[in-house]
Amino acid sequence: RNPLLLVESMMSCLKVSGGLSMMASGYIIYLVSILPKKKQTLYQRIMRWLSCCDVITSFAFFLGRWATPQYGSELSCEIQAFIIQLNLCVVGWNACLSTNYLLRIVFAWRSGKADKLMKYYYIVSWGIPLMFAVGLWISDFYGDAGPWCWISRDHAWARLALFYVPLWCMILYSTAVMSLIVHHVREMDRKFADCEYREASSFKVTRQSIAYVVALLVTWLAASANRLYQAIDNERHQAHQYPTTHNPTQKTPKTRHTRHDNQPQLILTPTLALTWLTWLTRLTWRTRITWRTCTVT
Repeated sequence: RNPLLLVESMMSCLKVSGGLSMMASGYIIYLVSILPKKKQTLYQRIMRWLSCCDVITSFAFFLGRWATPQYGSELSCEIQAFIIQLNLCVVGWNACLSTNYLLRIVFAWRSGKADKLMKYYYIVSWGIPLMFAVGLWISDFYGDAGPWCWISRDHAWARLALFYVPLWCMILYSTAVMSLIVHHVREMDRKFADCEYREASSFKVTRQSIAYVVALLVTWLAASANRLYQAIDNERHQAHQYPTTHNPTQKTPKTRHTRHDNQPQLILTPTLALTWLTWLTRLTWRTRITWRTCTVT
């Protein structure tokens, strides 16, 4: 097994998946922007901000190692790490989106009342991630993290504490909210069992709620498992040098692989496959729902 081949596959996957994500999110921004401001719903405004965050962070992932000190500079590395840390904004806007669903469907809030919460959504989605990202930059925690620049390997604990813990708190919150929505819709179905339109619409809401949760889990489950593994085996992860160059004329010495040596590849290989599924989910599911919402008259 050649680790360079695995690295090159990951880099190619980042370019393609990052490009697809930028196109899909850019299309969502376009669909919302062509609507008059007075006709834009809170849902559409949240989707626009969510897509803007996704375009920025996807571009940072698209750059890959081009921004590292080996190919760029220390400043480009720090900027890329700062933007990748801001990926929490995407999950924050997802949590706000699920909150909006909860208030409109379960508590039957009208649009005017729900719109007043937008200022709090800004605090959750922009304020908290910016606080973490700026604090890490000031503390000089950013550096070469392997396939891109992010929190350096010397501060592996910060990856879990300041990124993955807040991330999974928001994912679990969104999952709980969607579960409440599905439960509420089913209860309403029992009360209005004779209404065919109600049954069709509730099935649609249930399907979209499940797809919403599945998309979040597919997006972050593999990456979280990989980071958790690295945190547990931090000493070996720090000792591993990320391969960046390959000389075709140079023969790679044969080494005896142990089961322990194969573990990083067992973690990374499913990650590559799930990355494709992640971006395809975003490209089809999120764009389709936004298009349907934007074309409602």
